[in-house]
Amino acid sequence: MNSFINFLRRNKAYTLIDVLGLALSMMFLVLIGAYTWQETHIDCQHSKAARMYYLGMEKDGTKFTGSHWRVQPILKAAFPELETSTALLRNHRYVSYQDEEIETDCYFVDSTFYDVFDFQLAIGDRSKVFDSPYSCVVSEDFARRVFGDENPIGKTIDFNHRDDPLIVVGVMEPMTSTALMTYDRQPIDMLINFDKVKYVNSSLWAETMNNATGTDVLIVAKEGVDLTQKEAEYEKALKDGGFWIFNLPEDNIRLRLVPFTEARFADEYQSSGSNFNQGNRKMVRLLFLVGMIILLFALMNYINLTVALSAKRAKEMATRQLLGESRWGIIMRLISEATLLCLVSFAIGLGLAFLARDYAAILLDVPVRIIDCINPTTVGFVLATILVAGIAAGLAPALLISSVKPIDIVKGAFRRKTNMVFSKVFIVVQNVVTIIMIACALTMYLQTRHLVNAPLGYETKGILEIGGTGEQEKMKAFGERVRQLPCVELASFCWSSPLNRGNNNTMTYEGRTISMQSFYGDSLYMKLLGLELERDNHDASPQKHYINQQILNEFGLTEESSAFPYYDEQRNISGILKDFRIGTITTEQHPIQVVIGQPFEDFSPWVMLIKVRGDEAEALREVRELYAEVFGEAVVGGTFDWPYLDQQIEGHFQQEQNLATIIALFALIAIVISMLGLVAISSYYVQQRANEIAVRKVMGGTSEEVLGRLLRSFLAYVGIAIVIAVPIIYYLMNDWLADYSYRIPLHWWLYAIAGTFCLLVAFLSVVVQSWRAANANPVNALYQN
Repeated sequence: MNSFINFLRRNKAYTLIDVLGLALSMMFLVLIGAYTWQETHIDCQHSKAARMYYLGMEKDGTKFTGSHWRVQPILKAAFPELETSTALLRNHRYVSYQDEEIETDCYFVDSTFYDVFDFQLAIGDRSKVFDSPYSCVVSEDFARRVFGDENPIGKTIDFNHRDDPLIVVGVMEPMTSTALMTYDRQPIDMLINFDKVKYVNSSLWAETMNNATGTDVLIVAKEGVDLTQKEAEYEKALKDGGFWIFNLPEDNIRLRLVPFTEARFADEYQSSGSNFNQGNRKMVRLLFLVGMIILLFALMNYINLTVALSAKRAKEMATRQLLGESRWGIIMRLISEATLLCLVSFAIGLGLAFLARDYAAILLDVPVRIIDCINPTTVGFVLATILVAGIAAGLAPALLISSVKPIDIVKGAFRRKTNMVFSKVFIVVQNVVTIIMIACALTMYLQTRHLVNAPLGYETKGILEIGGTGEQEKMKAFGERVRQLPCVELASFCWSSPLNRGNNNTMTYEGRTISMQSFYGDSLYMKLLGLELERDNHDASPQKHYINQQILNEFGLTEESSAFPYYDEQRNISGILKDFRIGTITTEQHPIQVVIGQPFEDFSPWVMLIKVRGDEAEALREVRELYAEVFGEAVVGGTFDWPYLDQQIEGHFQQEQNLATIIALFALIAIVISMLGLVAISSYYVQQRANEIAVRKVMGGTSEEVLGRLLRSFLAYVGIAIVIAVPIIYYLMNDWLADYSYRIPLHWWLYAIAGTFCLLVAFLSVVVQSWRAANANPVNALYQN
């Protein structure tokens, strides 16, 4: 091993390139491995996981989880095979302790929560903590932040500014490695008895069960019972039990039971109430695949570099063989050297992974907790990976060097007996993958910008959407004062912007179910958003109702109609709206009504839309300061995370943007590793062709001709890679773009940019070696051989 260390010292460039390439690949493997481990081991700790099912639904091919809290007693009474159940509702809200406002993330849960899940308590009895409707369980972190060193048990927390307090009866250990966390994958602060949900959204508690999908309900089967075949029976029981959604005239909604162990990665299902974090199986598989490719690239480079410098080790190995060491011993020696280099590179890569984990968490939108993934299984996997990588990297050079007779090496014939077949294949493969990555990253970036900048039918630039706390007097005061700020052009009280969908109203009309989105706002609402009318009926009523063409179509009305049905009443048609999108451009067009009335009289506003002028950052600062003054400093944080509508649209497509960035990052690493490999193989190639180059120059060839011949040899491999990569890119990106109804075409210049970039990289990587060979004195090469 000492000879290998001395060899590394003498060949510092070789050492740096090898270790850098392997360390970078190992860094990505650690980060991707930690992410993959986390995502595939979510909620594996629960003993009843295999018997748990989310209640879900399917309507016209759209699948989602979600139900109503009150379906539980109906099902439990009808089906004895059910052991227990629980309901989950995630919420971000404010509580107060000793008159101090506290921003908190919580779940509303049933008294059976700890019968279903195996989360542990630091203080309290899991079987009794939710016996009272006033009970709450807080996290250890929340207890320290709010109560300091005092015992939290028995403390009273004011909930929703009402005389119906919460009493702390337990302290929970951090709920980690679960889908039941905050939106940004942090442990929650509090569990609250589901009884209190009536203060948050009364429809989630109402006996009429009118909010049919806002809560996620989990049922648990008894041992040995498979519920997947009982969907029709359960649906009939809920229909007979009066659950209205299964009694609609169209009869197009089906009950679905989603196994708990599959729900996280059930891409076809969405949590309608967003009560648990779903994973992205495609992302996990993609990252794992790309990580393996990056490692393969680094191993290829090691092989190329070792082969390129094999002549320098060949004499040493020949001497060892002449002194009695067997061929097998030579092979094992070279493999052990490669394994040692992989181990050192892994240690460096692990350190780099710890430095890069925060950036990785931003890209993946998931905290990457490397320490939490360390256990005997993962340590064993890492050691096995290093061993396999060492064998893979060291085997080819070992076989090459050990296959040559010592006498041939001594005579200098070793260089002539080697060939470049594998290296040529490596160059082509590396460039194929690099070209694909570059083209895919460009396509994803352009498609994401296409979605973000799509016309929605209303204005989004410079418009703040600011929520209140439900305190009407403070909302009024804030509205009056914000309109006086010089940076504010317009301000409107409303339910929400079109981006955040307003409120859904579903009704039955002539045997059909009709669903519409409703937006309530004051007299400035439409002007602020730039909403336009196809026709203005000049309605003089104090409350105006504007509808789009789809509502006319749904009710079979004509443009001359003066009213439309709305539940048990007829509403005047004040005008016909030009269509605008709710949500993003990916959301289908919906029937829409916009109701203009007096805030705090005709409707209770949820938010305020504020159109600013001038510098947006300065305007945001002024509005934030006023908001803090009116509502209290403690509630500013979450309200202003994504205040501008165009920022919120960017956020809707954050996953697509992150994916494009990840692919671009991997493409960059692939380019760096490919450059290192091309430098290595060009050096080796020049050594192999030294005699030929010398003869050509002696016979009258110019340096420019020799340089051109050498460069063409390498650029030809990139050309082959382009030919192979183009159809693969077309197939992959066509398939990816097919998921978007609003998409870009696959431009020819995307392929051209990717191919040209790789040609340029190849040129820069080999031009120095080729220039030196083309300008070298041919006498030296002929003399050495």
